[in-house]
Amino acid sequence: MASIDEHLKELKNVSLVRRGSYAWEPVVNNMAMERVSTTIDGMKIFYACTDKMDPVTSYVESSNLQSILLNSGLNGNPQATGNIGGSLDLKLRKAGFLYDPEWKVGADAGYESNGHLQVYGGEASYSSKSFYTNGGFFYRHADNYKEGGGREVSFSQFQKVNAFNNFGFRLSPQDAIEGTFIFDRATNVGYPALNMDVAKAEAFITSLSYKRLWEERLVQSWETKVYYNHITHVMDDTTRPDVQIHMDMPGKSWTTGLYSLVRASKGAHELTANYDLYYNRLFADMTMYPGG
Repeated sequence: MASIDEHLKELKNVSLVRRGSYAWEPVVNNMAMERVSTTIDGMKIFYACTDKMDPVTSYVESSNLQSILLNSGLNGNPQATGNIGGSLDLKLRKAGFLYDPEWKVGADAGYESNGHLQVYGGEASYSSKSFYTNGGFFYRHADNYKEGGGREVSFSQFQKVNAFNNFGFRLSPQDAIEGTFIFDRATNVGYPALNMDVAKAEAFITSLSYKRLWEERLVQSWETKVYYNHITHVMDDTTRPDVQIHMDMPGKSWTTGLYSLVRASKGAHELTANYDLYYNRLFADMTMYPGG
């Protein structure tokens, strides 16, 4: 039931900038987000907020996470872009193919007294030798938390819903098609360290890939993936008291791309060939008007 932020803080060379209780900004080797590449299963995703209040890590739930691949510097993740400080790749949890069909269903609930943080979720998966799917739905809600002395910290609340689905079809023993869908929406997110809050942070993330594996050959695997994601982030200060000039700051990000990755090995030698293509469009706006 832990958040992605709580997993990230356990990683070496990773520190977190906390402006509130939600969406902490990961910093790798003291390099901020614009110098760190963050991908989800190799998919490039770019934040939509001009103040970096929506890191890519905030759009994945722990129940949909298999592992976090951390690389320092320019080495490592072949899909990384602008990774002067390093790269983070969030590997999604997939049910995978099984010879004997298997169903799994689970439900989760969690509670923390400080801020009355509540977490509810459910997930299900099915695996067979030719098809698999796993998906889930999670809801998080928190009120204002209290500091050590008992004083309530205003504007530290948030609520979030996340739904995801991963699936795969096996075309032959060596060929498979896999897909991913993620929808994440956070609303009423407060940031006590800032003078603005977030009315809505919403992500739509999807991909489709083809994989082929070989045994005892020079070429071991070939993966080609196409993906699309859309991020919407709306900052505003309409809930803050005594604001003389209001500022509405909506931002949007659209990214579409593909990559094709071939891996080969011969004895002690390994070869990786990667073709990477993506297009990103960003929009940001700010409207200023007198406060009430």
